[in-house]
Amino acid sequence: MIKKITGIIALLVIFVSGISQARQVYQRFSSNEIGKLNVFGIAISQSTESAALAIDTGIKKMMRIPVDFPVYADPTYKELRSHNAVDISLFSKSAGGATYSSDLRTALNLGDNPASVLIIDRHNKVRAFCDSANFNWDRLGKIIEELLLNIDNKEAITVGGEKDADAFENMIQTDLAKQKEEEKNKGITVIDFGASKMKWFKYLGQEMPNLKIQKMDVQGEVPLYDLTNGKVSLVVIFLAPMSTGITNVISGIGTNLIIVDGLYRDFTLGEAKKGKKAVPNAFPDAK
Repeated sequence: MIKKITGIIALLVIFVSGISQARQVYQRFSSNEIGKLNVFGIAISQSTESAALAIDTGIKKMMRIPVDFPVYADPTYKELRSHNAVDISLFSKSAGGATYSSDLRTALNLGDNPASVLIIDRHNKVRAFCDSANFNWDRLGKIIEELLLNIDNKEAITVGGEKDADAFENMIQTDLAKQKEEEKNKGITVIDFGASKMKWFKYLGQEMPNLKIQKMDVQGEVPLYDLTNGKVSLVVIFLAPMSTGITNVISGIGTNLIIVDGLYRDFTLGEAKKGKKAVPNAFPDAK
């Protein structure tokens, strides 16, 4: 099984390498000094051992994707059916039924896409969510920069608040877009058979639950809030089981991890270029 997975991964190296090489250093809009983005991953796998093997062998060595940020595990993955490269889905839920189960999937009501990105503010509230690789990198970077700036000392963001903006424009959900839609529909009876509730990530605009996450290197669990630690955080949740059924979506996992690696370099290692605009109402050091 490992040989088969390795062979399929090898066919994807050129694809993901091209995406990685195409990365450009992010151009910030502000000239302000900002703090560092807190980045960590959660790998969903059968065990911590299989997660470590999938990351080290498949992602780092074969796909040549650096994963330099800390990674923890949800070791409760169970494959329910093979992950299809092309699937019919409604709000990230496969029309053919769930492809896998895990404790984290159940707790967060995640869909069947192979990777999800959450942006969490200093108060553990989810401010943005995306589970597709087809999103606008600049928009996600803007959300991160605005939160790091701590605009108005309220961690205000502007993405999703544009006039007549589509809540799912560029495949990024924001709490502001959700709020705008709720305000627009206030007092109006909307008959959509529950679709309006299904389309938003369960905890968008709310505090994340303080879930227990498994450590990878040693036995034991760590609470999610210990990992966010009152910082603006990017959490990438991705599938990493040792299973032939996962091979159809390896490219999607790899693409998301390349994007997260870019954001890590831009906003954690500080490689992003400063802009020219000084934001006067920023309080980046405030708790």
